[in-house]
Amino acid sequence: GVPSAATVYDCTSAAGITTFRIPNTKTLTLQGTTATGAVAQINFTNLQVDSGGKISADAQGCVNTTGSSGFAPNGSNVCTQAATGAGIDTGGTTGGGGAGHGGAGGRGQYTPANSGGLPYDSATAPVLFGASGGGDNGSVVGGTGGGVVRLAISGTFTLNGTITANANNGGSHGGGGSGGSIYVTAPTVTGTGTFAARGGNGGPGAGSYGGGGGGGRVSLTFNGNLNAYAPTSATFDVSGGVAYVSPAVAGAGL
Repeated sequence: GVPSAATVYDCTSAAGITTFRIPNTKTLTLQGTTATGAVAQINFTNLQVDSGGKISADAQGCVNTTGSSGFAPNGSNVCTQAATGAGIDTGGTTGGGGAGHGGAGGRGQYTPANSGGLPYDSATAPVLFGASGGGDNGSVVGGTGGGVVRLAISGTFTLNGTITANANNGGSHGGGGSGGSIYVTAPTVTGTGTFAARGGNGGPGAGSYGGGGGGGRVSLTFNGNLNAYAPTSATFDVSGGVAYVSPAVAGAGL
């Protein structure tokens, strides 16, 4: 994996790399440090992700470490308990709320509507971690949020594989985490690949169930040249996680 860093990784031709390639079956994992807000941002001249190749920041976002209310990033991308987006635990065995990000998190089975985390972050330049779901009764933790994929490409971006920043499901009774952030800028894009920043499912459990986590945010910015790349709504999966059973509620997508 690529560790988070305070500075941007330079994988451009200036560093001797004209084209950076991720081949079939290989995954490049971009890590995050939720205590400082640091991510693994990378600059490329040309980036090629082959079919079957993957760039992933799955479950690299905010973690629920307490079994109580979840954590969400503040303006400095530092994960903070019960911040906007965090799934809430209202106490007792009630089912934790799902975390929000691009979409709102769903409420837990016996918790009020405001137990699901609210949306946050930029729709066009998302750079914040996904939030974690609410726990339950001080012992069961909510799902971990998705991390951050930030790629800046100055030449051609060829995507035939996948780029993901998905969240984890909640533990038993816990809410799902919210999808993370994918922000890619490139003047020229080609290929047939996909993006996903899905929310995690709410956790099952006897008597109370967690809410689903909200979907994350994906932004692909280009300078008018998509070549043969023809994205559709299916290209960008920011769906929310499901709730295990009603009256717990699924997370919202976009």
